[in-house]
Amino acid sequence: MKLGPFGGPDVELRINHESPVAAKVLWTPTTEQQDRKDELMKGGPYDIAIPTGESWRMAPKEWQETPDGKVVVTLRSVLPPSHGPDGSSFELDMEAGATEAEKRTVSEAFRSIDFEPDDIRQMHRRSLGDHPWLVMASLPFVIFFKSFLEQAGMDAAEALHDFIKQIFKARESSERDGQFVLIDKDSGIWLTILTELSTEACRKLLEFDLSQLSNQCNALVYNMETGEWELW
Repeated sequence: MKLGPFGGPDVELRINHESPVAAKVLWTPTTEQQDRKDELMKGGPYDIAIPTGESWRMAPKEWQETPDGKVVVTLRSVLPPSHGPDGSSFELDMEAGATEAEKRTVSEAFRSIDFEPDDIRQMHRRSLGDHPWLVMASLPFVIFFKSFLEQAGMDAAEALHDFIKQIFKARESSERDGQFVLIDKDSGIWLTILTELSTEACRKLLEFDLSQLSNQCNALVYNMETGEWELW
């Protein structure tokens, strides 16, 4: 277990996995740790790791002394800016009301293809009523599709199919219909997915000539009757 400069033989650790991840470290500090209190609290971020293999970069936020001579230090994870492979632009939104578990599962799906989400932004609906769930990602289509085409030892269409399936499975608990929306950072084209796609639909999407995308079109849509992707 790694706790940065905090902790000692009698340490207790509590982790709150809701984003941003927070840790509370309870222990009896040494004289040196007490003397360096201000230095330690202004330092960081520190590497925090637990026996399960999970680890975070965390910054100290609060130092509390207890009546029995112990100290509780609160740390919070430092979230890197959202980015795709090679630092490409990436933003992720979900509707206000999405649970932390749903956000975490969606984030894990994107991390599996090397897109690192920051704290997920919330989309607020102005009208009343029970709205569909929403997962909206703004990213360059070229780099997004490349993530599947370059997966070693796996069919690209199957990989994209499995990824989309993960997104829909992450939102099952909402018990509502929903939308998985991809927005191309380069052209502004929207790709709206209303249900899990077949492997063949995914294959056709990966084969689509992205040079056809332009700001004169608004959307890339799958035609269920023809089995083709069309620009609208």
